[in-house]
Amino acid sequence: MSSRPFTDLETTEIEIAVNHFAKAWTAHGSNLKASGEVRFNRFIILMVDESHAGASGCSIDKSVHFIKSLEQQFDVEFFNRLLFAWKERDEIHVSTLSAFPALYNNHEITDETIVFDNNVTTKKQFDERWLVILRDSWMFPRLRKASIKI
Repeated sequence: MSSRPFTDLETTEIEIAVNHFAKAWTAHGSNLKASGEVRFNRFIILMVDESHAGASGCSIDKSVHFIKSLEQQFDVEFFNRLLFAWKERDEIHVSTLSAFPALYNNHEITDETIVFDNNVTTKKQFDERWLVILRDSWMFPRLRKASIKI
């Protein structure tokens, strides 16, 4: 997830780079059956069909290096795990996890707010849980830990 939304031009440039990377991505000299895309002008999605060839440590390192190069090129952060995103109508909002309790207490986000679970690791999880209502997300227990009355 990007720390800021991409412009339409940036999204186009990033999608071209992501598609090129996915087509050239290898593990131990074998091409990976991979794909990539940009969603909501903020999320870069890279997927590998591991039934064809699995991603290895080296290939994962290549993907991290690629994403870090995009960070520098577009002056954004992708690896800030202290950010979370939610969707309100067609707009994506991003905030820090430390602001999460206040956003909830102020009713800016609710149990029904759609949040992004960027911890998904499989295509099935991505399809079923990437976008999920807060009450069904990994973040909901954080509210209890923060002693917020639910």
